[in-house]
Amino acid sequence: MKRINRFIVLVSLVWLIMGIYGIFFNISYIDEAKYLIKGWLIATGQVGYYTTPNFFYQHMPGGLLWYGLGQKLFGPNLLVSRIQSWLVGLLVFYFSFRLSKKLSGKAGALITIMLLSLVPVIAPYYSETLPQSLSALMLVLGFLCFYINCLSWATIWFSLAFIVRENFLFTLISYLLLISLKLRTNLRQLVIQWLVALTTMAIFMLPGWPGTVEVLRNFPGISQLLPVTQAEKQVLSLYWKEETINDWVLRIRAIASFLIIYHAWVLAIFWGLYQWMKSKKISWFKNNQQKEFIWFLLFVVILNVLAHIYSAFQLSPRAIISYSSYIAPLGAVLIGFWLSKVCVCKAKQLNKIFISYILLLPLIFVGIKFSNISSLEKVWLLEINKSVEKLKPLVKDYDHIIWINEPTVFYLAGKVSYYPLINHINFYKNSTQTETVKALGFWNMEMLNQWLKEADLVVVGDNKIKLLKESSQGIPLAEFLENKLKSDFKVKETRKDIWPDVISFYEPK
Repeated sequence: MKRINRFIVLVSLVWLIMGIYGIFFNISYIDEAKYLIKGWLIATGQVGYYTTPNFFYQHMPGGLLWYGLGQKLFGPNLLVSRIQSWLVGLLVFYFSFRLSKKLSGKAGALITIMLLSLVPVIAPYYSETLPQSLSALMLVLGFLCFYINCLSWATIWFSLAFIVRENFLFTLISYLLLISLKLRTNLRQLVIQWLVALTTMAIFMLPGWPGTVEVLRNFPGISQLLPVTQAEKQVLSLYWKEETINDWVLRIRAIASFLIIYHAWVLAIFWGLYQWMKSKKISWFKNNQQKEFIWFLLFVVILNVLAHIYSAFQLSPRAIISYSSYIAPLGAVLIGFWLSKVCVCKAKQLNKIFISYILLLPLIFVGIKFSNISSLEKVWLLEINKSVEKLKPLVKDYDHIIWINEPTVFYLAGKVSYYPLINHINFYKNSTQTETVKALGFWNMEMLNQWLKEADLVVVGDNKIKLLKESSQGIPLAEFLENKLKSDFKVKETRKDIWPDVISFYEPK
């Protein structure tokens, strides 16, 4: 038992170090900026949470409100938001251990956190300004409360998982259907659980109805049930990078990277299968309650794995790596339960597990090379902060700025791109249905043309122009922007020392 305790401490330290590493070495990109900027606009009252139409066109409000709170208290600050995620990630780690311990005992719980700590993206992703850690915590707490029969709390956590991230709507529906079957002979308790779920969701959704439900227009399966016009369907289907999205080579590379990053899980599964074939008859479940719980947990894990793979392949294949972190704690709990049964976790088997863990630790750095996490060559957070200080004097005297570059540095310098939405190229739609594009929270050429007429400063990153030119759908936008800048603007300054690339500042002629 003492040996197990020592290894729990070791594994916890690995998780802690990887999380701190993520705070400083994660590369900031558009998704972090969305939660930073939108959360800050809401929390400071610059954009009405309930009054700005379609402001939540892309994600549910839970994550935005969470990061907005930190930004309101401490001001625009990437370090604060990442620490928020990191602290929540520590809770995910702890409660994953607690849940696994109740299911599998201390040995199974140790296997669970070993698996989590050996994946070099989970703890770092839980240190980004993204709702992965918050969603994962809601799910783990939901399952933990469900297992110990605290149904009202379980209902709250599963409902909040949906409020934080719309991905888990079907998980919430599955849970509500399961407890409806479970409580069908106890009508009073069943009504209570449905009321708890509806009340939790109503607190966040009703004040902004129907605006807050607009996010589901982009959600596979649900969008078919909503009154979506043909013009909206056409706009929603447009994606300027679709030539690369349909490339199966990218999908195969993404799967290969995923398997390399999750190398420990692959080895654990094969080793478990080997032990299973060697073992005699196994007593899988303590009682019917545990049996029901494990089957539901397995269903939720499989459902979300398939759904997230499908979503990644529709958007960006490599997203399966980041998407996997939402459900990873539940997957680790499930594998921990399975291995604790097939290995029986005797002292000899535990010794093998401990030795394997130590041998696999160096492979974390191999996984890092196949992820989007920075190498140790640069402290990216410090690089961003240096860029912010260089940028502040360049933008302080301008009010109507169009910023076509990664927006994190711009926001941290105390500015938000002219127009409430982030006019980054990822939100561009090459549709002539301007009102529809605007209503769904995107922008097009006509809107850009209007902004350019009103702008007092335009800032363009070289990499963004290059990226546009690599896509046949992006070429017209790149050409339009370059021609407009040549005819109506003059170069004020070009800088190579502001993260992340070479940027040019243009003023009207």
